[in-house]
Amino acid sequence: MSDAGEFLADNVRSALGPILAGVTANAFIFGICTVQYYEYFTSGIRDSWILLGTVVWLAVVDVLFSINSAVILWQYVIDNFANPAVLHQSNWHFNLVPLFMSFTSVPVHIFLANRIGHFSKSWALFGSLVLLSSSASALASVSAIRSQLASDVVFWLDSEPPALTLIGLSLGVACDVLMTGLLLYYLRRDKKAFPKANRKLSACVQISIQAAVPSTICAVVILVLIKTLDPANFQHVFTFLLGRLYEATFLSSLNFRPAVREMDGLYGVNSIDLLTIRRHPASHDFAVRVTQETKTLTDTEWPIQRSLEQGIQSRVSTQPKLF
Repeated sequence: MSDAGEFLADNVRSALGPILAGVTANAFIFGICTVQYYEYFTSGIRDSWILLGTVVWLAVVDVLFSINSAVILWQYVIDNFANPAVLHQSNWHFNLVPLFMSFTSVPVHIFLANRIGHFSKSWALFGSLVLLSSSASALASVSAIRSQLASDVVFWLDSEPPALTLIGLSLGVACDVLMTGLLLYYLRRDKKAFPKANRKLSACVQISIQAAVPSTICAVVILVLIKTLDPANFQHVFTFLLGRLYEATFLSSLNFRPAVREMDGLYGVNSIDLLTIRRHPASHDFAVRVTQETKTLTDTEWPIQRSLEQGIQSRVSTQPKLF
């Protein structure tokens, strides 16, 4: 028996335990994403049909993937309890996991690449990021299809998967790391003299990093676990989570937009921070002296005083004589 076969036969808990943990964690993240979907659809934001279609697409994929994960758990834990031989058989529900991850990662990567393209004003960079993400997803899909067509999964694991799986994961990790770094760079590169813009940029940096870093770390951990703990299945704990983290990244970016727009009313559109304005090198200083002649008026020379005296005299002259 091969190394993978001996491991799966002797360590059923190590083989199925990560799958159980991954499905449970996916159910938890599914609840968080459901709240994010509710927040998006009740926010009243009017997005384009493309963006709205992307949100609906991710919601459908999320529901189908959660159902598929529950089916996987039922088949391995309930229907085939204490039956290690099932681990040698190809399970098409399990092989759908990389496909679902591709269906989620590609739209999210295109969304982030489009944002990077606007910041960098380089559509060549946008196309390169989309190509990198599409290549990683294509290799993951091919790997899943070849696994489904294999008669003995253990034999296939011992012979072929490192070439396709590792290359696809490496491209996916490179895409995640590159996008996270570019978002941070372009959002920090040019700060204006308007405090409103500075606060908005800082807020965008914060939400982009908070949303993109978890998925990047998760992809790196999957790659490291496959290389160091193969043929163990510990990477499946994070495999079930990666798609949901991509989804949470996308929804967090969309739901954060109303908070950014509210900053316009808080800080004003034309407010200027003088502390951030730098002096131009060609500027010069000029001394200007203003001289103004002043004259001190007496009490009788003030216009108000004159009008009061004239009014008093007129009233005295017009009073009737009693005697």
